[in-house]
Amino acid sequence: MNILIVDDEYYIVQGIVKIISESFTEFDCIYQAYSTEQAKRIIEKESIDILITDIEMPKETGLSLVFWLSLIHISEPTRLA
Repeated sequence: MNILIVDDEYYIVQGIVKIISESFTEFDCIYQAYSTEQAKRIIEKESIDILITDIEMPKETGLSLVFWLSLIHISEPTRLA
């Protein structure tokens, strides 16, 4: 199972990664993105099971990322788990 953490604050992402990696062993990979653009590139290449995203970020919000993800999921139902 893969998880993607998206936040424009480096230390917040690192803190979440630390908590998850110390508390949960079922994740194969914990991906990190510091913008929605980075997150989209990861999502297009990797299978992401869980997304944790900040809502307010520069340029594009976490909500718009989730909306984009729902559009991809509708158009390509086999792409995402």
